[in-house]
Amino acid sequence: MTDRGVIYLNMALKCSVRLAVSVRSLRKFWGGPVTIFGDETARAVNEQIAQQADAVVMPFEPIKMRRHSAYTSKPLLPSLSPYRLTLQMDADTMFFGKFDELWPADEEETVPTQFSDWVSTGNRIRGRTNKWRKCCQELVEAHQSQRRPAINTGVIAYGCRSALAREGWLATTMLNPGVFIADETAFDLCWPLFPKVRV
Repeated sequence: MTDRGVIYLNMALKCSVRLAVSVRSLRKFWGGPVTIFGDETARAVNEQIAQQADAVVMPFEPIKMRRHSAYTSKPLLPSLSPYRLTLQMDADTMFFGKFDELWPADEEETVPTQFSDWVSTGNRIRGRTNKWRKCCQELVEAHQSQRRPAINTGVIAYGCRSALAREGWLATTMLNPGVFIADETAFDLCWPLFPKVRV
C-alpha cells in the first residue's frame, strides 16, 4: 500500500474539464501519486487527463440511482483507495498552495473540511438535514441541537483504517440514497459519532 495519494471520482463527461483543471493545479504542489476513479461513461477522457497528469485511472462501479448516482457512490471510494493516507477531492476544486495540514496524523484519523463558514444550525444546512428526518430522526435532532461546522465532502482526507470514512459515511448515505448531495448530508449527520475526526 502506497503511503499517501490523492483520489478523484469522475463519472460525467460534463465534469471532465473541471477535473483536468483541478489536477493541473494539484500538480503545481503535489508530485505524489494521483488516482482517478470513474465508470465506463468517462473512461476515455479520464485516461486522457491521467496521461497528461501522470495519474492512474481505476475502474469504478457506481451505485446506480435514477438521480444523483455520483453523490451516492462517492462514499465507496475510501474502501477502494490504494493509499494508506488519502486526500479525496471533487473535480471542481482548485489548489493554490501546499496542503500538508490536510493529511491525517495516522491511519484511523479522518480530516473533513468545513463548508465555508456554514454551521449545522444554519438555515441551509437545517433545510438539508430536515429531509432526513424520516430515516434518521435522532441523528437530525442531535445535529441541529449543537452548533458544529457544516462539512464539505468535496475535500476530505482519511486514513485506511478510518471507521468513519470506510463504514459510517456509506452506511449513513444509504439511509437516504439518491437525494441531492446525499454524501455530504450523511457525513454531516454522522461524523460526531466517530472518534479521531479533525475538522
